[in-house]
Amino acid sequence: MDKQLIQNLSNLELLRGLDSEPLIYMAEQGRVLDFFNGDVLFEEGETTAHTLYFVLSGTVAVVKAMRNSERDLAILKPGDYFGEFALFSNEPRQAKIEFREQSRLFELSDEVLDKMKEQYPLALIKFYENMFAQVAKRFKQMSVKAEKSTFWIR
Repeated sequence: MDKQLIQNLSNLELLRGLDSEPLIYMAEQGRVLDFFNGDVLFEEGETTAHTLYFVLSGTVAVVKAMRNSERDLAILKPGDYFGEFALFSNEPRQAKIEFREQSRLFELSDEVLDKMKEQYPLALIKFYENMFAQVAKRFKQMSVKAEKSTFWIR
C-alpha cells in the first residue's frame, strides 16, 4: 500500500470526503502513469478506454484542433482531472492530451468505479456529487468567459 498515493488521492477535490477504505481500494485498483515533456496520452478523436485521470504532478495541456492549428484549451496542474466525459459516453476523445513537463497521473477506470457500486456505494455517491459540483463550476466559468468574449452585433 502506497501511503503517499493515498494521501495525494485524499487531497483531490473529487475524492474529498471519502473514507480511507474506498481511497485505499482506488489506490490499489488504479494505476500511476509517468510521462515526459512532449508525450501525448491520446489524440483528439481517439476512441479509448473509459478512464478518468488525475494530475498528481507536472503540467498537462488539453489541446484542440482549430482550423489549421492547435490551441490550448486548458493547462492542468496537480489536483486537476480530465476524462470525466469518457466515463459516461462512448464518444471519441474531445481533445488531445499533451504533457508540457515530466508528469505523473493517476488513472481510474470505469471498471473500478463499477465495482465500487457494490463495495462502497456511499463513497461512489460522494464521488459523483463532487464531480457534478466541479462540472457545474467549470460550466459556469466557461459561460462567463464566453460572455466576456462575445461581441453582440446590432
